[in-house]
Amino acid sequence: MRWVLGFVLFLLTGSVHAKTLSFSDTIPPMVVDWEDILILSKFPPGLGALTGIDVNIKASIDGKIQVENLENQSTTISSLTNVDIMVTRSDGSIIAASVADVATEDQFGAYDGVQDFHGSSGREYPLSVAKEEKSTLTNLSKEDLALFTGTDFVELPVVAFGETVFTGIGHLMAEAKISAAASIDVTYTYTEPNVSLQIIPAGAFAIGKQTTYTILVRNVGIDETVDTITVTDVLPAGFTFVSASGAKWTCTHASQVVTCMHSDVLAPNVSLAPLVIVVQTNSTVASSVSKTASVNTRGDVYMANNSATIGLFIAGGSKNEEIPSSPSVPRSQPTVSHSQAFDSEELSPTEEVFRFSEEHGAFGGPTKPGSGSVTLYDAQGCPLSEEYQRPHPLPESCLIFVPDRPLRFGDSTGHPYESFIEVLKKIQLKEGSMDFLLSGYGDGNVGPDDPLTREALTKLALLSTCRPFTGDIMEAGKRAGVIQGDPDGSLRGMNHVNNAEALAILIRSANALPKGYVLYSPRTWYEPYVHFAQTHRLVSPNFDPAGIMTRGELTKLVLDIMALNPDPRIYGFIAQIDFRHQQWQSFQNFYTPMTLVGRFEPQEGSTCDTRVPHILSCLAYDPWREVTFSDVDPKDLFFRDIDLLRRTRIAPQGDYVFSGHGNHSTGVQQSYFQHGAFEFQPYRPATRLEVVKIALVSNCIPILDYIPQGTPTFTDVDKKLTGGDLHDFTSRVFYTAALHGIIKGYPDGSARPHANVDHLEVLAILQRSAGAVPEGYEPKDVSRPELQSDGWYRTYVSFAQEYHFLPSESLTHPVPRSTLSALLVKTMQLSEDIRVRAYMTSVGALMH
Repeated sequence: MRWVLGFVLFLLTGSVHAKTLSFSDTIPPMVVDWEDILILSKFPPGLGALTGIDVNIKASIDGKIQVENLENQSTTISSLTNVDIMVTRSDGSIIAASVADVATEDQFGAYDGVQDFHGSSGREYPLSVAKEEKSTLTNLSKEDLALFTGTDFVELPVVAFGETVFTGIGHLMAEAKISAAASIDVTYTYTEPNVSLQIIPAGAFAIGKQTTYTILVRNVGIDETVDTITVTDVLPAGFTFVSASGAKWTCTHASQVVTCMHSDVLAPNVSLAPLVIVVQTNSTVASSVSKTASVNTRGDVYMANNSATIGLFIAGGSKNEEIPSSPSVPRSQPTVSHSQAFDSEELSPTEEVFRFSEEHGAFGGPTKPGSGSVTLYDAQGCPLSEEYQRPHPLPESCLIFVPDRPLRFGDSTGHPYESFIEVLKKIQLKEGSMDFLLSGYGDGNVGPDDPLTREALTKLALLSTCRPFTGDIMEAGKRAGVIQGDPDGSLRGMNHVNNAEALAILIRSANALPKGYVLYSPRTWYEPYVHFAQTHRLVSPNFDPAGIMTRGELTKLVLDIMALNPDPRIYGFIAQIDFRHQQWQSFQNFYTPMTLVGRFEPQEGSTCDTRVPHILSCLAYDPWREVTFSDVDPKDLFFRDIDLLRRTRIAPQGDYVFSGHGNHSTGVQQSYFQHGAFEFQPYRPATRLEVVKIALVSNCIPILDYIPQGTPTFTDVDKKLTGGDLHDFTSRVFYTAALHGIIKGYPDGSARPHANVDHLEVLAILQRSAGAVPEGYEPKDVSRPELQSDGWYRTYVSFAQEYHFLPSESLTHPVPRSTLSALLVKTMQLSEDIRVRAYMTSVGALMH
């Protein structure tokens, strides 16, 4: 069997974000005729809606033909060699075909008496030719969708038929020795629709009366739908179906289930015609019920918003009936064991399932804008308690950094993982065994390319999570719950550990995988760990669970997982190490008491009251963004900051922090800027418009697509939208900022959006909009020749100085955009908004 590689290519055409996923296989040269099997990965379900399949065949002919004229007179002899290569389905129907052919024609002399294909009567022709053809399958049938979709491989028969035809007058002798090869690429084209559903009651429900409710289906994805949209509406006990109607909806009902279908294509950010359901309640209905409806369509990329459950109160309903429970999903904590056992914790029947609503603000933002106190909500709409509102002092770590440890590994010099090995070997437990995390072999080497044993991994997992131990390492790991052993009870400490086991043991030991982090129908015991690791960029997208991890690879993985440990004694310790220079930073850090970070999605059916305490960021990291900056060198000091902000946007589909010079998008990216390479202009001075825009986005405030009423009017920013990109962008940015109390303008009423800003004003805007300066903060004197000791900027300068991000250049000079990126990253780390701090913690490993 041939192993095949795939790659994803993102293409943007018009308003449809068509993407492609390609796989290839090669059939080596074989003497024709031949048959073989093409083995290719199927299109993964859940990736999107498969809309087309391109099969590209490169057919090649290699070999020779020989001809001898047997007549006693000269003659002209021609030949035509062709090879047909066809890819078929299992039933023999052709999917794609390519034909390569070669023609010859020559004058041959009279037979020279020797049949050797040489002399005046013979010829030998070497053949070498290639032909490439592509076939495209669109309007895919159900059979082709089933054939090419799945998590395994599709096996397609490939046949090659060849023939050579010789033409001449009289007798001739000919031989053909022909081989054919094929290189075949299969490219899946797909889109990413995402349909959501909302149930809207039209009025009060009462016994014996007909009542209506509306189901609204909307495509919140980035691509249009490609197939029928189906709504399934489940009626509670005591409800009788009366009718279902809506433009172009076709509905049926059976028992308590109403099924409605709509065949129109649904564009992004567009809703279907409302579906109106009429029901009648009877005397058996309870006084309070919940009802559920769901929607689905082929290729939906996000299933969590495909159903909705609402609670209904029925006037005159029975109060003795038990309230039907809302659907719940078991919460689970995956283990390292190969045989998973999950604990279930179902919701109480009286608990109402939380659903995000507009009252919580766009993208989980504040309920009401303004400069006053507001309640913060996470990205799922749950209010955050007071303990999460402010940063807390960093507690004393259980680890210490020993920069001058006199140990050097001879075989790590110049190794790709040398810097991580150097850091790990200098970390020591503060108490207990006082062990160093990495000590190497007795011969002075560390073996960075050696495979890892379970015992060595277990020891490192214990030490990196501040668990000193005595006695047998494997037993200590078992007591700590880090390992559980094989099904037969053996621990096999000296066996090599594969990648999946190594990843699971380290993540479990660090408690990095949150309780409740579950996947829909995981196929393997380790899939939640791999998914979590890929989400947090701990491993690459092509991570091989069955591979064997080396000791060098392990050093980086251990440090990255320590950065995601929810224990502030550990992740706070890691946050203070500068990986680029292996130096210890002496400034005091801050931490947030949270049990998980990053792009975690809560279980469907969980409630705000019963959810395990956690923080959901209102920002999202987009590793696949198709915009790059052509003038930012990866070796640049500010590259990591700029690149992080290029990939950071308001969740789920809001503005990006950085989008390139000339981009005036608000909310939805301008089509021109959706993919490609653009200038960032890192050394150009930043304008007030740019600073205010990034202050909004980095604080999860979406830029409005309208001009809000009641805001102050800036004399140099027209409130009327004119259709001009720059003008309208400026108006939306500044009046959104005014609505949220971030800017108030100058005394003359101007906003000066296109003026350059100096460091002082940037520090003020960023810190003020992030609420980074704690209440009651007492500024300290900062001695800078260009500053007055009692200037308006004293607090902001003092705060930046105290937390070591005060620029060294003159603070009264304009801020370059590169410096602006570094100031913003640090300010986001110190934001008063826990959702922003949670995001910055989750992407912290990227900044090393």
